[in-house]
Amino acid sequence: NNRGIAYALKSDYDRAIADCTQATKLDPNLAEAYVIRAAAYGSKGDYDQAAADFSKALGIDPNNADAKQMLEIIRRQGR
Repeated sequence: NNRGIAYALKSDYDRAIADCTQATKLDPNLAEAYVIRAAAYGSKGDYDQAAADFSKALGIDPNNADAKQMLEIIRRQGR
C-alpha cells in the first residue's frame, strides 16, 4: 500500500493501481488501498472505477472522509 501511495504521488498511476490491487488481495479490508487506487483511477479519467473503489472503501470504513468527499465530487460531476 505504501509503495502504491509513493507511485501515486509520482503520477505513476498504473503502478499505483497495481500495488494497491495487490494490497487489497493481501488485506481486503484495507480501505486506504481502495482510496489510493480510486484516486489513481480518477487521475487516469476512469471515473466509474474510481467511484466503485471509493464506494468499496466506504463499505469498509463508513467514516472515511477522503472517500466520502471524492465520491461526492465524482457524483456531482455526473460521472
